[in-house]
Amino acid sequence: MQMTSFRKIVTLGRQSLLPGNFHHSLLMVTATRWFIAHSPQVPSYPNTLSSLVPHWTEILKKGCVADAEINVEIILLYMLKKSVRGNLQNEDTDSGKVSLLRKSYHQHVSTEFISEVNELCRKRAQRMPVQYVIGEWDFRDMTLKMVPPVFIPRPETEMLVELIKTSDHLSREDEVKFLEVGCGTGAISISLLREFPKASAVAIDSSMDAVNLTIENSKRYHCQERLKTYHHHLDTTCPEFLSVLPRFDFIVSNPPYIFSKDMCKLEPEISRYEDHRALDGGPDGMNVLRKIVRLSDYLLKPSGMIWFETDSNHPKMIKEWLENEPDLDVKHLNSLTDFNQRPRFVQLCYQPSSELS
Repeated sequence: MQMTSFRKIVTLGRQSLLPGNFHHSLLMVTATRWFIAHSPQVPSYPNTLSSLVPHWTEILKKGCVADAEINVEIILLYMLKKSVRGNLQNEDTDSGKVSLLRKSYHQHVSTEFISEVNELCRKRAQRMPVQYVIGEWDFRDMTLKMVPPVFIPRPETEMLVELIKTSDHLSREDEVKFLEVGCGTGAISISLLREFPKASAVAIDSSMDAVNLTIENSKRYHCQERLKTYHHHLDTTCPEFLSVLPRFDFIVSNPPYIFSKDMCKLEPEISRYEDHRALDGGPDGMNVLRKIVRLSDYLLKPSGMIWFETDSNHPKMIKEWLENEPDLDVKHLNSLTDFNQRPRFVQLCYQPSSELS
């Protein structure tokens, strides 16, 4: 009876939770809470997980950390997985995580375990993003390493990958070549290489930390042979290492797109810890975006695509800008919305005049 009810909760959770960074962790937290609510009440003791949750939840709430209890439980889930890794089969499956959490919630844990949990929670209380605190995070079907100050991929970026995957101009068996500008953790490039097994990619970033992290994550998912990474700050001229490569079938980028005037409004998790170069897009948030579009003549095959994730103000701005810049040979094809129905993604097409005449 209990397992039947639990399956219903998991099913509803998968349908209602937005795909994104919190998806798997939130689902497991939901399941854990259900088991706790349906198990006999056990007093809270100092050396149990059940005592750590309310203690740190209260501290995080006082520190204005959003979703305090969820953050504490994510840290505990990470620590439990770490402590049993290699000793528990299938701990990365839903049932394995639920079993682990259910068994551990009221059990006594070691002083060393509690000390490490306390240290991680202290970092979160200092407004360090939980992704940096535990050093990893889920993106689609992967768990990627996270290192500050490399930009943390957002849930919307999973949707960008899905849009490219399902677009009409690509087939899974195509031997496509693509360029990612601003690779960060490598989430986009690695996801696409896994979706298109015959594809190859070049990824660039102005941060050496990001380049190194992309390389490390690509090795984790065995696609490093198909991904070339470069430390490069994009400017108005085509870099030599790109100019000698074959032209790309498409470019994808989640560029810095925050308006400079809005940088002061960012939450401490972002302003204190993430690389501002990955955030600040200039006065109108389109500095890097414009550079990418202007380099299309050097980088893209005719009818090659450009995919952007942008601020919700940008799709309209980009369309108007391109209409006033016909010499760029880049046309606006489509603007698409995110989970909250906000304009978020832009699809452009490179159509050189010579091909049209």
